[in-house]
Amino acid sequence: MSSSTPQIVFFDIDQQNWAIVDSSQSFLKIIPEGTSFNKLPENLKITSITVDGYKFESGIPGIMFFPDGTEEYAEIYIEDTQTGDKWTIILNPYIPSLQITKSI
Repeated sequence: MSSSTPQIVFFDIDQQNWAIVDSSQSFLKIIPEGTSFNKLPENLKITSITVDGYKFESGIPGIMFFPDGTEEYAEIYIEDTQTGDKWTIILNPYIPSLQITKSI
């Protein structure tokens, strides 16, 4: 994502969709009306997302990505519905790359 303003990636946990929104289009990380969402692959399911210490198991949380390449701290929990495999994706503003760990 390259932009001079922060971008927000919104995840609709209930509908298993995602969208990228310019932060200037959103007030208090509320998804703007009329936003077009993209569907996650059918075999992947987001089970929960933790953003800055707040855990979401439903709703539409947003993760802020900044122009300098950093992002808010977030944990995204994903399950493969076909295999049952589970992963945790960790976004840490103090580490330059994301961490993916397979859960047991």
